Amino acid sequence: MRDISKALRLYVSPVFFRENVTVYAGVVYLLLCAGMDYTYWGRNFWHDGRYTMPGLLATFWWLSLQAWFTALSTHYWRQVRSPATFMLPRLQAAEYGAVHIVLPLLFVVLALPILSLGAPLLNVMALESINVVIWSGSDRVGPRNMRTRMRVPRLVLNLGAFIVLLAPSMQSRLLSAPWYVATAILLVTIPMALQEYRFRSYAMANETPVKARRARKSRTPSRWVMSIVQMVMWQPSWLRRVPLPNSFSTGAPLGLGLQIILMAAAFRLFMMLAVCLSEMKRPSWDMLKHAMRSASVQTVILNALGLVGWMRSRQDWPFLLSLGPFGGRTDFSYAVFRAHGLRTMQAAVILGVFFGVMMWRVGQAHAGLALAEGLACAAILVGASYLPSIALLFRKSDRPGLIMLLSFGGIMMLVQFYLDWLIEARHTTWWMWVPPIGALAFAAIMARIAPPALGQKDWPIEPPAG
Repeated sequence: MRDISKALRLYVSPVFFRENVTVYAGVVYLLLCAGMDYTYWGRNFWHDGRYTMPGLLATFWWLSLQAWFTALSTHYWRQVRSPATFMLPRLQAAEYGAVHIVLPLLFVVLALPILSLGAPLLNVMALESINVVIWSGSDRVGPRNMRTRMRVPRLVLNLGAFIVLLAPSMQSRLLSAPWYVATAILLVTIPMALQEYRFRSYAMANETPVKARRARKSRTPSRWVMSIVQMVMWQPSWLRRVPLPNSFSTGAPLGLGLQIILMAAAFRLFMMLAVCLSEMKRPSWDMLKHAMRSASVQTVILNALGLVGWMRSRQDWPFLLSLGPFGGRTDFSYAVFRAHGLRTMQAAVILGVFFGVMMWRVGQAHAGLALAEGLACAAILVGASYLPSIALLFRKSDRPGLIMLLSFGGIMMLVQFYLDWLIEARHTTWWMWVPPIGALAFAAIMARIAPPALGQKDWPIEPPAG
């Protein structure tokens, strides 16, 4: 017990917060949930035997679960995978015992924002248990060279469950499910999570060079497959001048379009399947329209996340500055921001047109208004992608943790809020078009003042963890 108490102390020490940036995102999401709880206090969310949670609160609460369970897993696997684990076997048992204590406490704290609004306890715990299963695996957190081998079926199922339950309507269905359904989910997911937390030995270099060469040779794709991949991943020449990370294929128009279509179809299939199984109904057009609305929003948000991660990937910048034809540091910074702006505008227009077409197809708006809403969505995406640049303007604020918070916060909060506003608005008013104009103005200002500030920052080979 003494070893477990020592392991528990680390959760309230600077060790837990060091290089664990999702903690800060979790704090922000919980504060937002607390503010919305105060706004919704006293309202009844039970209607005809079904609990309907507010859409924005459901999204932020689900993201708070993801942030806190990821932070817990990051700390746990960082401790368990340390070299001292192999020399001190008691350390492994202590950390495993400590996580058995911290996890229930975290369940109780994270359930409070929803329990205070009248949600059933068992159902809330069931939703939390699903989230902890998704983010507890040793292949999901920590440095890549210390993770276990990624299990593709588990990865697909976990991402599908996370994205589907990110939709407020799906959370409301689980919160309205009978008590025995919630109990069954808990009986399945809690043992799965505890099993995932069990320590397994690993080897950072478990393949000899001969085995690695044989594996690479056996996995070499054919020439026609490579031709198709090159065609799909083609990028315009003006986007290749500065090699920014091509997350979610945001720099390749054909790849992004194909990815959007496949992602939206998968989301619709998951959502319709979940609705049919939960309500025992046959698929209908109304069910498809509702699934298309939710799937379009989630598709836009997930693809937009690929536009904001480039500022934290600076390990190649010193070499590009030294070897490339960019001039000084400020000139290189302008070139980076110019490449980011061109890539963002290309991806934002594609995503905006997709969103407008989906709104027109489900009868949300006529063709002209749907196109205008799509362009408004594109403008919001452009503005949100420049939010991480705020960290460059202040002294000692250029930290990966703050940049990550601004990146994901801008996409998850601003874009989610505005798209939900467009979908739920019954009448079109002139002030609905003010945020897109403001987003474009903000992007133009940041594109002007942020590059000189970036040129004055330090560019280490590996930026300091925040």
